[in-house]
Amino acid sequence: MNMSKLISTAILGAAAAVVWLGASAPAQAQETCPQLSNVEWWTNTVPEVRRTVLNSYNGSWESYIDRWRQELKSAQDAFDGGSSIEIKSRGLVLRDDDLKDYVNKVSDRIKTLTCLSKEYGNSTASLNTPQPPAAPKQDLGPASKVATVEGAELNLEVAAICDGKTVNFQVTNLGDRWPRLAEVSIYRTDTDAKLVQRRIRMTNSQQMIFKVPDEQNSSGELGIFVEPSWYERKFAYDAKLNCKGN
Repeated sequence: MNMSKLISTAILGAAAAVVWLGASAPAQAQETCPQLSNVEWWTNTVPEVRRTVLNSYNGSWESYIDRWRQELKSAQDAFDGGSSIEIKSRGLVLRDDDLKDYVNKVSDRIKTLTCLSKEYGNSTASLNTPQPPAAPKQDLGPASKVATVEGAELNLEVAAICDGKTVNFQVTNLGDRWPRLAEVSIYRTDTDAKLVQRRIRMTNSQQMIFKVPDEQNSSGELGIFVEPSWYERKFAYDAKLNCKGN
């Protein structure tokens, strides 16, 4: 199994934390586990799934599988109720037979992920390629709030996490590489005054953490908004958090 890792950290206007890990899957797992059900906008190969778990879920397969369990419940509830679901990142609305097929594929995916988690959940990597020096682990604790952001070629997970009195917004790209730059801004929610502004372009499974230390936060509650340059997105905080009480 080969793995390359790059971690860089920063605060406020500097580069936020970015973690990359790529790995090749042993043949054993691909032979013993069912094949991943394929949907165009999903991560559809074992190496890509492993990278997503490592980069976006801190290596927790259970957290990643829980996300799909929630997706299954939402889709199943919509189907049972004769309703529909919208895949905003693709401009699709699924209902009736299409929604039933989607429910089945999500269910099959969970079975495969559960199998893969047994193969890889506690595995360690042997490195066959040069690797940059290891950086300190980003251990921010559980997220207080997690939001999903979807739009034209935009599929994000935004987690708000307190690290003591430091506000952390963890942005994970669940979709494809962005076509152009987007602006990530952090505001005081009481005055809508902008504290942080970063122009970035995220690739698939990339994760960034934006930190605002207590000494630079005089208001308490902060909010984050991701504004893509390739389409107009109405302003609304993607996540808000107050760590003053911690």
